[in-house]
Amino acid sequence: MNSLKNDSKFNIFILCLLMLLTMLLIVVVIDYSNLEEIKYNKTNIIKEDTTENIDYKEVSKTKRREELDILYEYSINSNEKIVACASDYAMGTVAVQIYKSEDGGNMFSLVTENQDGYVQVSANAEYIFYNKDIGFISSPTKSGNAAELYITRNGGKTFELLEFPEQELEKQGEVDLKWKDVYDYYEIPILEEDNIAIFVSQGNDGDYKGGKTAALYISNDMGKSFKYMGVISI
Repeated sequence: MNSLKNDSKFNIFILCLLMLLTMLLIVVVIDYSNLEEIKYNKTNIIKEDTTENIDYKEVSKTKRREELDILYEYSINSNEKIVACASDYAMGTVAVQIYKSEDGGNMFSLVTENQDGYVQVSANAEYIFYNKDIGFISSPTKSGNAAELYITRNGGKTFELLEFPEQELEKQGEVDLKWKDVYDYYEIPILEEDNIAIFVSQGNDGDYKGGKTAALYISNDMGKSFKYMGVISI
């Protein structure tokens, strides 16, 4: 009789032990499943971070206002602004880059895409933009005897040297002068309504007809083309 009781107790003990082991196994499986899910999610996060396409060159082209050496600023509207900035100085010249802001002037992105990434002009150059596309830089020599004129038609992405064909020069005395020897100072253009006027004067060393004349060129298509209008007194 005692033997049967002992066997029954033993069987109950074994049954309880098996139930306990089963419960522990279920908990371990659930925890392991959660761990696998966490690992999976973590892997996905890592994949998303590492596969994101970031152009670090573009990031480096974006600067805050206080990081820029601004030489000239033009407001297209309350949000959009164009600035001409000095990126380097050397021997009386400056490497100029154009930046644009679309947040009211807090952050600026580089626009200039010239071959060297800038346009080299004199340190005393003058700048003007008339809209989001058309702009000019007049770059005089240190002496002020001559000046080159650069034009952009795409908001500062590229600049090209603007030069007009030579005209017939009225002879003065016995001196044989060439047109480019007299009219070689490209002034900063003037905008009147939709017409752009450019005066090419004689510079500080001009003495042709007293140095008081200039060649006048007019554009009626916002800088796409220019027409010679003649020589005027200034």
